[in-house]
Amino acid sequence: NKQFGAFSLGTTDVTVAEQTNAFATFANHGDFIPHYLIEKIEDVDGNIIYEHEHEAREVFSDQTAYLTLDILRDVVDLGFSNRITNYLNFNPDLAAKTGTSDKNTDYWFIGSTPTVTLSSWVGYNNKYETHAFYDPYFTGWPSLNNMQYWSLIANKVHAVNPETFGIDQIHQRPGGLVEKSVVASTGTLPGKVTIPG
Repeated sequence: NKQFGAFSLGTTDVTVAEQTNAFATFANHGDFIPHYLIEKIEDVDGNIIYEHEHEAREVFSDQTAYLTLDILRDVVDLGFSNRITNYLNFNPDLAAKTGTSDKNTDYWFIGSTPTVTLSSWVGYNNKYETHAFYDPYFTGWPSLNNMQYWSLIANKVHAVNPETFGIDQIHQRPGGLVEKSVVASTGTLPGKVTIPG
């Protein structure tokens, strides 16, 4: 279930491949796996001529990676990006992040399911001048257009192979995590207070 996938319109200082690779680290249980293009090559008889070997490097603990993914589920469940569910033809366990650069020149949407991390970026590939997306009333439509673009790609991939996005799976919670209730006003554990008299 090691994952990687990227699509873009144009380029920026950080490539879509680099951004996707970094984000996929959370879905890969904290392991960074450099991106690659060819998984394997087989001849006509099914003999494997070449097979890529993964070079995983742990950069986050499994617990840190999971907690980050769990927070990013709220982007889809509670935030502006909850509209993504209206655009998808399937219902994955999705953790996602949007991004907008200064002056509205770039828009990102990166989403991870248990099996795939997919990114989309819209912007302008012009090093001589800056072009911003027009959004005078701060409606968010450039970001919505990018989410629709991401969804279009995801829907096409899902139509070809429904197992790709692991819709029957969830991001697995690792052991070693402890839940505690805290007091909302202080962020501390509940307890007794003795006030000097």
